[in-house]
Amino acid sequence: MEYFSFENRDVRCAADVGRMAALGRFDVEFAIYGCASIYKNGEIYYRATSHENKLFDFIRQQRLEEVYSTPVIRLVKRGKVPSGMKEQILQEIKYELLQKMKRQYENGYFKMMQPFFQTEANDNAYSLLVNYAEKIYGHFDDAELQLFNGALLIAFEAKVLTKTSYQQLKAWHDHTRHQMADDPVIEDNIYRTFYGFVYEKKDGTRDCFFDAQEMTTVYHQQEMMLHGEFIGPIVQKNYWFRQFDQMSAIRRNYRKWLMDAENEIYLQQLKAIRSQQGVIDKDALCLVSKKLIDYSEAHAAIDYYDAIWNKK
Repeated sequence: MEYFSFENRDVRCAADVGRMAALGRFDVEFAIYGCASIYKNGEIYYRATSHENKLFDFIRQQRLEEVYSTPVIRLVKRGKVPSGMKEQILQEIKYELLQKMKRQYENGYFKMMQPFFQTEANDNAYSLLVNYAEKIYGHFDDAELQLFNGALLIAFEAKVLTKTSYQQLKAWHDHTRHQMADDPVIEDNIYRTFYGFVYEKKDGTRDCFFDAQEMTTVYHQQEMMLHGEFIGPIVQKNYWFRQFDQMSAIRRNYRKWLMDAENEIYLQQLKAIRSQQGVIDKDALCLVSKKLIDYSEAHAAIDYYDAIWNKK
């Protein structure tokens, strides 16, 4: 007589599941992310990748080089994958997304938006940011530096801070942070990073959103911005703790830290930056938006820049 233990049965079940997965018996979800970018010389590049975080990092870096990209769009496909076909299917989905982006943006979007992209920024927020830097000089505080860096980027993207001034103030920020590199870190068993931002409601009260997934926070921030909410920059905080049952307390701690950091005084500083006269013609941008209203992704890209630029 043959005897089977539950342990042996579980091992066999796991092996069977593995073999079925290898043979493509289960549905697999593929998510591909893409954007289109235009350079100063007018060249346009389309990118499609399964690496979401890397694409966002690329856009952030290119933004500082005054290369303008569309917001990231996503194409998700789900289905069974025959053995050995995963890479081919990925390439097919990438190609489909690239074709979708070309249909959306090769309709005059870049031609009509390039004059706005090439409009030189003014330096109307420079004195505000210099005063801000003077107030936190010598504090060597991580939260203050994150908030300052966030205000810098908001001003630069709004085109009320020139690239030269941005680089000057960013160099001061980076030098200060470098001096903090050897600060001790108390480590424990479990490590988590929370990402969040504060926003102002229509009634003037503040609230916040945060998550342990950076991209979840990025998408939520962008969605709220496109709906006209006044939002602060994303700031992060790292936590080490011993047991998972401490998570609720950690989340409460982060929420309090976030609300204290992006307080009313800080939001007023951001409002002062966003109230500076910009260089973008509001009426001209509105006209472009109307012309591309039938192209959902192109129209959303215009809405994105309309939200981050200061207008005149």
